[in-house]
Amino acid sequence: MKTLRLLLLFMVVNGAAEFALDAPSARAAPTPVPSDSPLCKAGAYAVRRAARFEAYSDYWLQVANILNGPWKEIPAGFAEATRKLRVDLELADDQFVARLKANLTLGEDPYDPLVIPSEFSPIVNNVYMPLIPNRVLIYEMRTASGLERKEVTTYSRTAKINGVTCRVVRELEIFNGKVIEDTINWYAQHRNGDVWYFGEVAQHYDDGILDSLDGSWRYGKDDAKPGIVMQSSPVVGESYRQEYSLNVTEDLARVISVNATANVPAGKFHNCVQTMDWSPLEPFDETDKFYSPAVGLVMEVDLTTGDRLELIEIKQL
Repeated sequence: MKTLRLLLLFMVVNGAAEFALDAPSARAAPTPVPSDSPLCKAGAYAVRRAARFEAYSDYWLQVANILNGPWKEIPAGFAEATRKLRVDLELADDQFVARLKANLTLGEDPYDPLVIPSEFSPIVNNVYMPLIPNRVLIYEMRTASGLERKEVTTYSRTAKINGVTCRVVRELEIFNGKVIEDTINWYAQHRNGDVWYFGEVAQHYDDGILDSLDGSWRYGKDDAKPGIVMQSSPVVGESYRQEYSLNVTEDLARVISVNATANVPAGKFHNCVQTMDWSPLEPFDETDKFYSPAVGLVMEVDLTTGDRLELIEIKQL
């Protein structure tokens, strides 16, 4: 039995080593980037390499845990670890391609917005995204798995983020009666009327227990940069970054229409700004969002599943 187990371990580890021969080495030279490549394209190469390193790191840790478990489960565990590695490597490549496409859409200059705190205000009265203190927007989305409810509350209080005084907005997501995410967001309006996004603390829950802070970011921390979530005068066809923290959050939007209609339980809204939102981190997910004058977001449509998040109620605390 002991001999059989040792033989099995040798086969698994040897197979793992062979499979990982193309793993990026800490001593290897960086992935070549053409000398005429713009900086942001070179950055996409660098992020892909970092993602591949992370995929292999996760893989080997999983292999170590497998080898520390019941020996009969080693073959199945190794097969699952190998499958996950392949998926993670494919995702890194897909994200790389998506970043290159984003660069073509936005222009290939590095993203480094100039932020002058004195030019921003926590009073957000952009007609398509008014943040009215003590107002609550309530949304619902019915999916094959159940009912999701989102409550978006604009607080009267503010927070200073790297020198910029921002309005605090809370988003509470509830799925089938249980809180799954509780997020604090920070917004401020530029003097030209654009609404900027300066960060979030995203608390994810699993069966009532805080599970992670994935997706959290803050302007000025770890090179995170703010972006525009709503322009003062949206122009059809224009694209812009909404938030930017590499490999954490890289959301973008493109204006599709400025006279769209959204019919939701809270009413029928005309002259809406319609945007298509996407992110290189989730290369195949796209969402249409509809913003009504004097109200803000009234509907989201997942373009992959067709699921609709709809405004059902507006109330004042």
